[in-house]
Amino acid sequence: PPSTTSPVCLIKAGVENLSLFQNRLGDAAAVAVAATLPAARVHTLDLAHNQIGDRGGIALAQALAQAPTVRVLRLNGNQQGDATAAAFAEAIRHPDAPIDELWLTSPAISAAAAQALRDAWHDSGRDVSLLYL
Repeated sequence: PPSTTSPVCLIKAGVENLSLFQNRLGDAAAVAVAATLPAARVHTLDLAHNQIGDRGGIALAQALAQAPTVRVLRLNGNQQGDATAAAFAEAIRHPDAPIDELWLTSPAISAAAAQALRDAWHDSGRDVSLLYL
């Protein structure tokens, strides 16, 4: 598997737009990336199709309130389920979560969890057309 230090080094170096699409990063790398987000300058983070499950998805969701620059997060095509959707629904309620666009398409997310996330997104005042489930 790829090194978890590579994406972390890029983020710590001040990259603002980072696409790591289809790199088989997995949960360990997603957790490591989440830990760097509070001090990051990343605006757009594309982690689509990286075999990230709930552990990594939840870590990323929980990091949002402390990640002042992340506006776009792409996690589509991963293996997150209802727990990740619930974590994002909770995270976007935080007034300091700056995210404007979220891609979280996954067959493991139930219709009920997707609707709860849509409702939270709408209730937070975000543009529902920028939530991809």
